[in-house]
Amino acid sequence: MPISCASTTAHQTYLSACACHTLPGWLQLINAEVEKEQKEVEVRAEVLAEVQQLVQDAAAAHEAAQEQAKQEASEWRQQVVQLHVQLEQQAGLLQQQERQLQVSFL
Repeated sequence: MPISCASTTAHQTYLSACACHTLPGWLQLINAEVEKEQKEVEVRAEVLAEVQQLVQDAAAAHEAAQEQAKQEASEWRQQVVQLHVQLEQQAGLLQQQERQLQVSFL
């Protein structure tokens, strides 16, 4: 069914074309719509590229943070092991001193 000038459901640009009733007028309006859509696609592509870059940056930052956390956890484990060894050594020294004190009081 062709679009009539009186149609209330027709798109605004087609109503404008209806006023001129010429093929060049229709083509000009269609070309304008195509250009508008192309610009929207370009903007969306730019936004998508920016979002992709942000996602890549976030992934890299996350990976770096994970690696740093692993390294810090490893350092903490080493410190805990060293402190445990020192505590065992000190406990051994305290037991030795306690025995020496017990012997000296006998």
